[in-house]
Amino acid sequence: MEAQTRIGLSSVLVDDQERALAFYTEKLGFLKKNDIPMGEYRWLTVVAPDGDDNVELVLEPIAFLPPRCIKKPCSRPVSLPLLSSPMPYMPSSRD
Repeated sequence: MEAQTRIGLSSVLVDDQERALAFYTEKLGFLKKNDIPMGEYRWLTVVAPDGDDNVELVLEPIAFLPPRCIKKPCSRPVSLPLLSSPMPYMPSSRD
Protein backbone atom coordinates (compact mmCIF):
# COMPACT_ATOMS: atom_id res chain seq x y z
CA MET A 1 0.00 0.00 0.00
CA GLU A 2 1.39 3.40 -0.99
CA ALA A 3 1.82 6.00 1.77
CA GLN A 4 -0.23 9.17 1.40
CA THR A 5 0.83 12.64 2.43
CA ARG A 6 -1.89 14.52 4.29
CA ILE A 7 -2.16 17.98 5.74
CA GLY A 8 -3.61 17.90 9.25
CA LEU A 9 -3.07 21.51 10.37
CA SER A 10 -3.06 24.77 8.49
CA SER A 11 -2.47 28.13 10.17
CA VAL A 12 -4.64 31.15 9.54
CA LEU A 13 -2.97 34.29 10.94
CA VAL A 14 -5.50 36.42 12.84
CA ASP A 15 -5.42 39.80 14.63
CA ASP A 16 -7.93 38.75 17.29
CA GLN A 17 -8.51 35.09 18.15
CA GLU A 18 -11.92 35.70 19.72
CA ARG A 19 -13.24 37.59 16.67
CA ALA A 20 -11.76 34.97 14.34
CA LEU A 21 -13.40 32.16 16.32
CA ALA A 22 -16.77 33.95 16.15
CA PHE A 23 -16.36 34.46 12.38
CA TYR A 24 -15.41 30.85 11.62
CA THR A 25 -18.05 29.31 13.90
CA GLU A 26 -21.00 31.73 13.62
CA LYS A 27 -20.63 32.94 10.02
CA LEU A 28 -19.00 29.97 8.28
CA GLY A 29 -20.37 27.12 10.42
CA PHE A 30 -17.02 25.61 11.49
CA LEU A 31 -16.84 23.75 14.81
CA LYS A 32 -14.34 24.55 17.57
CA LYS A 33 -12.10 21.53 18.15
CA ASN A 34 -9.32 22.75 20.49
CA ASP A 35 -9.16 25.74 22.81
CA ILE A 36 -6.09 25.43 25.02
CA PRO A 37 -4.78 28.45 26.99
CA MET A 38 -1.14 29.25 26.20
CA GLY A 39 -0.26 32.34 28.19
CA GLU A 40 -1.72 35.45 26.62
CA TYR A 41 -2.98 33.48 23.60
CA ARG A 42 -4.58 30.08 22.92
CA TRP A 43 -4.05 27.01 20.78
CA LEU A 44 -7.33 27.44 18.94
CA THR A 45 -8.46 25.17 16.12
CA VAL A 46 -11.64 24.75 14.10
CA VAL A 47 -12.86 22.02 11.75
CA ALA A 48 -15.42 21.92 8.96
CA PRO A 49 -18.81 20.66 10.20
CA ASP A 50 -19.23 18.04 7.48
CA GLY A 51 -15.58 17.29 6.76
CA ASP A 52 -12.75 15.27 8.16
CA ASP A 53 -12.11 16.48 11.74
CA ASN A 54 -8.46 15.45 11.33
CA VAL A 55 -7.97 18.56 9.15
CA GLU A 56 -7.85 21.61 11.43
CA LEU A 57 -7.42 25.33 10.87
CA VAL A 58 -5.23 26.87 13.58
CA LEU A 59 -6.40 30.40 14.41
CA GLU A 60 -2.87 31.65 15.07
CA PRO A 61 -2.31 35.12 16.53
CA ILE A 62 -0.21 37.44 14.39
CA ALA A 63 1.18 39.08 17.53
CA PHE A 64 4.69 37.64 17.18
CA LEU A 65 7.67 39.92 16.67
CA PRO A 66 8.60 38.92 13.14
CA PRO A 67 12.21 38.08 12.34
CA ARG A 68 11.56 39.33 8.84
CA CYS A 69 8.79 41.32 7.18
CA ILE A 70 7.99 41.53 3.51
CA LYS A 71 6.70 44.86 2.29
CA LYS A 72 4.48 44.75 -0.72
CA PRO A 73 3.44 47.91 -2.57
CA CYS A 74 0.30 49.49 -1.11
CA SER A 75 0.08 47.05 1.81
CA ARG A 76 1.24 46.72 5.39
CA PRO A 77 4.17 44.39 6.20
CA VAL A 78 3.31 40.70 6.34
CA SER A 79 4.75 38.75 9.27
CA LEU A 80 6.37 35.41 8.61
CA PRO A 81 6.55 33.60 11.99
CA LEU A 82 7.44 30.38 10.18
CA LEU A 83 10.91 31.81 9.53
CA SER A 84 11.63 31.82 13.28
CA SER A 85 10.63 28.18 13.71
CA PRO A 86 13.18 25.36 13.99
CA MET A 87 11.96 24.09 10.60
CA PRO A 88 14.45 24.57 7.77
CA TYR A 89 13.48 27.41 5.45
CA MET A 90 14.24 27.09 1.76
CA PRO A 91 13.58 30.35 -0.12
CA SER A 92 11.93 29.93 -3.48
CA SER A 93 13.12 31.61 -6.62
CA ARG A 94 10.32 34.16 -6.08
CA ASP A 95 11.74 35.39 -2.73
